[in-house]
Amino acid sequence: MELIDNSNSPGNKPGRSTTLTVLCVLSFIGSGLGILSGLYSLATAEMTKKSAEMYHQMLEKAEKGENPFVDSLSLDDQPLEKQGINPASKELLSGVGQMVDKAAKYAYELALAGLLGNLLCLMGVLFMWKLKRIGYFPYFAGQIITWVIPFVLLGGFGTLPAQLGNLVNVIYWVFSLFPLAFIVLYAFQLKNMK
Repeated sequence: MELIDNSNSPGNKPGRSTTLTVLCVLSFIGSGLGILSGLYSLATAEMTKKSAEMYHQMLEKAEKGENPFVDSLSLDDQPLEKQGINPASKELLSGVGQMVDKAAKYAYELALAGLLGNLLCLMGVLFMWKLKRIGYFPYFAGQIITWVIPFVLLGGFGTLPAQLGNLVNVIYWVFSLFPLAFIVLYAFQLKNMK
């Protein structure tokens, strides 16, 4: 069976274009990895909550002027030098702590959103692989779910200090270009589908 049939001779139906084939293969890979990631996140959601608790315990030690890593770094049972925490670091750690708390609070919801979004994407790609236009809509919905839900549940990045918040926003929006590009590229391929 030939996957790509670009011949337009009489009696032959036009097949899947090379662009659509490449988009679908990349989407199969991305959706598969996304589904695995969602399953892993779902399985480790409780660990995420425990990690948030550990983060706050370390932050409390640091605020008291203690080294939060003393237990793991002190080999000869001699206390390490007490270190204070400067105000800029405290603001940064506090903002990160708020994000960690939200990620822990919504660990199951974030995992389910990732899983659902990637399953919808996979379903849509399967339809588009078979040149069925209807597949674009679950694909689009799946991409939006995996893109918007984490941003909404985590409250954007406004809780972070300005410098880190700006960096995280830039990284988020740069990585958002990939799903948006695929949505647009698939939209251009709709003319080749039934």
